[in-house]
Amino acid sequence: MERNEHLEFCKICIHRKMNFKIGLTCGLTNEIADCDDSCPNFEIDEKEKERILREITLNKGVLAEIAASEDPNARINIAKVVIYCLLALASFLLLIYELISP
Repeated sequence: MERNEHLEFCKICIHRKMNFKIGLTCGLTNEIADCDDSCPNFEIDEKEKERILREITLNKGVLAEIAASEDPNARINIAKVVIYCLLALASFLLLIYELISP
């Protein structure tokens, strides 16, 4: 598997751990994933899975609202606000995660 394929699993695994130097790692090995087909230690984090699904649903709603707007400048401005908010939220969550992880 490629790194992006590993991340599809790693980001919803209860063993995930953020390393700001190399990215998402396994909390059991402190290394990036290197499995071929599946990870023997994978355990799904249901809360994280639900959070990601909610975020996807929210983003689809915002994108539909932007697409429905008749003013092209409004679409661009709304898109910029959404992107900045998502980046700020992601930064905040990474900071919190780093503070609470052992």
